[in-house]
Amino acid sequence: MLYEAEPSPEEAISEETAYTVVDMMRGVIDGGTAVRLKRQYDLDGYDLAGKTGTTQNAADGWFMLMHPDLVTGGWVGFNDRRIAFRSNFWGQGAHNAMYVVGHYFGAAARTPEVQLDKAARFPDASVYLLPDEVSMPSSQEEQGEEAVDETPERERVGW
Repeated sequence: MLYEAEPSPEEAISEETAYTVVDMMRGVIDGGTAVRLKRQYDLDGYDLAGKTGTTQNAADGWFMLMHPDLVTGGWVGFNDRRIAFRSNFWGQGAHNAMYVVGHYFGAAARTPEVQLDKAARFPDASVYLLPDEVSMPSSQEEQGEEAVDETPERERVGW
């Protein structure tokens, strides 16, 4: 062995921030630019989060997919900026790289040796409640009216 690293982990972001980002990225899968991923690649029931991306002039598209046990991503594009997709539609990560990642992830999910746990979940929002000193006034409170609790059943953090 030439070199063996000795990891010294440091917290880069708070757990609350990490949850907020994962929850927003779930929205990409559940109703955003990658909404067709679960249906198209038979991934219903998996807790997934993702992010699609496109570079300038639709020259590159990328897609990152997260599961509690596996993170994977793909890039589709060109090294020469003079070459690009024929339209902005095909240059979007949701219309090119998502297919590559979805195919790969779907195949991994069906492969017994991979053991991708369908029951694995990212941490629940109830772990990250707002501190007592933080108040989020509603428009009714600002107007002196009694606030109505409109908290959805599944707590959303950060939005």
